Amino acid sequence: MTDKDVLTTLHELASKSFSRTPNGLLFTNDLKTVYSLLLICLDLKEESAESKSILNAFNKNYPFTFTVKTAIEKMGKLELSVNMSATCMSMSYAIKPALARHLLELFMSAKLLHTPADRTRSEPKEKVLLQPTPKGVAILQKYVKDIGLKKIPDIVLSSFNSLDFFTFERSSVTDSIIHSDYLIHILFIRMMGPYPNVWSPTKPADKVPSLGTLLEYDNDSFTFENLEYSGANGFISDIANQNLHENIDNSWLSQIPEKELQKEDRVSPFAHRFFTNPDSDSHIQYYVSDSGVRLFKSKIFGKHKTAIDYSFTSKSLWQWLMDCTDIMYPKEAVSVAALILKVGLIVPILLSPSKNSKRKFHISRSSYFTLSKLGWDIIQWNTENGIKQSINNFSNLKISSPTQHHIDIDFTLTGNLIVGDEKEILQHDDDSHSIDIIPCSGAYPSNNLNEILKDPGMRYLFRRHLEKDLCAENLDVFIEIKKFLKKMTLLKKLLDSKKTREGKHTKSKAFENNILATIDCALMKQANECLEVAYHIYSSYVMVNSPYQINIDHDLRESITKIMLHPQSPLSKSFPINFDSPFHSKPKAVNHLPTRLPTNSTILVSKPATAMGGGNTIILKSPKMSAREFTPAPLSLTPLNKDYVPLDSLSDNVLYTSEDEDPLSVTLTVLRKLYPLFENVGKEMYRLMKIDSLQKFMVSDVYKEATSLVEIQDKNYSSKN
Repeated sequence: MTDKDVLTTLHELASKSFSRTPNGLLFTNDLKTVYSLLLICLDLKEESAESKSILNAFNKNYPFTFTVKTAIEKMGKLELSVNMSATCMSMSYAIKPALARHLLELFMSAKLLHTPADRTRSEPKEKVLLQPTPKGVAILQKYVKDIGLKKIPDIVLSSFNSLDFFTFERSSVTDSIIHSDYLIHILFIRMMGPYPNVWSPTKPADKVPSLGTLLEYDNDSFTFENLEYSGANGFISDIANQNLHENIDNSWLSQIPEKELQKEDRVSPFAHRFFTNPDSDSHIQYYVSDSGVRLFKSKIFGKHKTAIDYSFTSKSLWQWLMDCTDIMYPKEAVSVAALILKVGLIVPILLSPSKNSKRKFHISRSSYFTLSKLGWDIIQWNTENGIKQSINNFSNLKISSPTQHHIDIDFTLTGNLIVGDEKEILQHDDDSHSIDIIPCSGAYPSNNLNEILKDPGMRYLFRRHLEKDLCAENLDVFIEIKKFLKKMTLLKKLLDSKKTREGKHTKSKAFENNILATIDCALMKQANECLEVAYHIYSSYVMVNSPYQINIDHDLRESITKIMLHPQSPLSKSFPINFDSPFHSKPKAVNHLPTRLPTNSTILVSKPATAMGGGNTIILKSPKMSAREFTPAPLSLTPLNKDYVPLDSLSDNVLYTSEDEDPLSVTLTVLRKLYPLFENVGKEMYRLMKIDSLQKFMVSDVYKEATSLVEIQDKNYSSKN
C-alpha cells in the first residue's frame, strides 16, 4: 500500500453498543439501525424459499418473509460494509439468541413486523413467517439512503413501500420526544388528513404514492435538540450546491425502470376491508399516512339518538401513531395521543356506547372522541356547515383534574407526562413514558431565525421548506455540530474533574484510586462518543461525495479531511468495549444491554477506536435507574459563543493527560484539532440559512400556512381569555 493510499483511505468500524433511556429502554435510533441491518443482511426476496417450505401444503407464498429461527441466526452475525470515496464504513453486531428474540418482539410491538398468515397476531412465533410492514420499509429506505448504500433492497422497490412516515425529534440524552403545542397542531393536521377519511367496507383502497415520489421524498424527519442560542457569525463561502441530492437520487433511480417510477395505480398488499376496519384486531391497519385517521360518519350516541358527524376512537389515534410515525414503544404513542387531548384538539364523547371517563384518558375501541372547535378550525376540512354545529355541541366538554396516572385538557404543561394505560396489549414493564415539553412563547411565526429554531413546530416547517429547496443538510449538520460541541463541553468537565482529583491528598488512597478509575472510564466513554459524532459529521456531510455533502470552503474541508484521514488517527483502529450488566456482580467479557432485557442476552459490538488500546477491555458499571427518580428536561444547546468550551481552554495542558502518546492523548489531540474547524462549519451553516434560506422561507406557501394556523391559535386563546 502506498503512502497515498494510507492518507486517503479510512477503515472505520462504526457500530456501537446500544444507548438506553433512564427507564432502561433502547433508544429509538438503535432499534431502527438494528432492524434495518437485519433486513439488509436477510436480503429478502419476493419469492421466499421459506414461505414455500412452510406453507407448501397450502400452496401459498408470502413475499419478503423470514422465520424467527432465520432472524435469530442472522443476528448472531450482522455485518455491513459501505464503501465511499475515501472511507469504508463497516458495522458489525453479534447478538446472542435470547436478546435476538427479545429484539424481534420489540420490532413486532413497534409495528415494524407482522405475520402475513395471521394479521391479528401481535407476537412472533416459531414456524410462523414474519414480514416487514410499510412502516418498517419506510425506516429501511431512510437508513440505506442515510448511509449511502448503493444497492437498494428489493423490498424498497416493491408495493410494500407505500408510507411517508412522520419522525419525531428527540433528546439525544433521554430519547424523549421534544415538542411544543405548535408541533402537536401540525401533527394533528397530518393525522386528520386533507379530508374526512370515513371508513366503510365498500370504500376503495387508499391511494398509494408512486415510487418516484417516495424515493425522492426525504421524510418528515429531523433530529434537533431544543435550542437556546443567539446568532452566529462565519466566514464567506459559496451558496450550497443544490445538485448534491440529485446525484444521490439519480444513482438510486437508475436501478428502477421509468415506468415503475411513475406508476400511479400501485396497490398495497396490506389493503383489506376487514384489516383496515378501525374496530378490527389487525396488528397493523395503516399503509399510507396522508389519508388520515379512519373515522365513523354520523354515528348515533345516547338515549336521545344524537348523531355526531365525525367520530373516532382513542384506539384509532393510537393505531395511526404506531403505524405512521417512528414511535417504537406503544406507551409512548399513548402519551402523544393524550397530548392531543390535552391541547384541546379533541373532546371525549360521554354518551353511550362511548365509554369515556370524565377523569381518565385510556386507549380503547369503545372510547369515542370528536373534534373540538379548535381542532376543526385547525384541520380546515372543506365540508358542510352542519359538522361545525355537531362539534360545538361537545366543544365545552372537559375532563376534570388529573390524578397521578390520568390527564385532562386543562392540565398545565409540567415537562413530564405520565399516562396510565388499561389495555393489556400496551402494558410494559417500565412505569412511565416521558415527553419533553417546550412551552410556546410569544407570537408565531417569527421572521427571526433564532425564534424559528427555538420552537419544534416552526423548526419542522422550516426543515420541510429546506427539503424542497434541496438544502436540508445545512440544518442537519448545524445540529450535529451543536451535539458535538456539547459533548466536548462534557469531556472538558471530566478532564477538569480528574485534574482536580489528582491534586487532592486524601487519607484513603484506595478510595481515591476508585474515584479516578471511575473518571477514567467515563473519560474513555465520552471521548469515544465525541469521536463517533465527529466521524458521523465527516462521513455524512463534510467528506467529498458523502451522502449529504455540504458546500463549504475548500481549505476548511481539506483541513478536516487531513485530521480524519491521518494515518495516526485513532479512527483507523478498533477496540472492544464491555459493560457489566446490572444482573451480574462479576465483570463479563461481553457487552450487556439495559436492565429491561433478558438476563442472559449479550451483544458483542465493534466500535470505532477511542481512548483505549486495541487489546484493552473496559468494564463500566450500569446501575438500575428508577423511572420515578428521573424528570426529563429538554436538552439546551447554547450559542456557539456561550457556555461551550472556549478554544483557549482546550490547551495542551488540559487535553494531554500524559507525556506518552497513549491512545487517550491521541484521541483528545484529534478532538482538539477538530473542535474549532467544526465550530467554523456550524457558523457558516447558520450564516447560509440566515441570509438565503430564511428569506425564501418567509415568502413560501409553508410560511403562509403557518401564519394562518397561528391566527387560528391566537383567536382560540383570545376567546378563552
